[in-house]
Amino acid sequence: AAPRAALRIVDEAIQLHGAHGVSQDSQLSSIYANLRTLRVADGPDIVHLNTIAKMELSSPPSEVGKQISGINTNIKKYGKYDHVKEIAFPGKSNL
Repeated sequence: AAPRAALRIVDEAIQLHGAHGVSQDSQLSSIYANLRTLRVADGPDIVHLNTIAKMELSSPPSEVGKQISGINTNIKKYGKYDHVKEIAFPGKSNL
């Protein structure tokens, strides 16, 4: 995700500089090309995002997170998403 963010920043800088941003007098175009190469070499973004999502979902919610999120009483009352816990966290019924 870091190469993608850096690429976005350099792209904005190129936009701000206009034609000068892609001219030979500016280093922005070569920085952009190098970052794009790094982004390809770094691997697909979706792989990184899925890894982060798995790590986040595997950790139990913190007390602060529970307080901030709260409990939707209608969902709890009707048990609308009770099945999701078993699908997402098989064998962990204490969530």
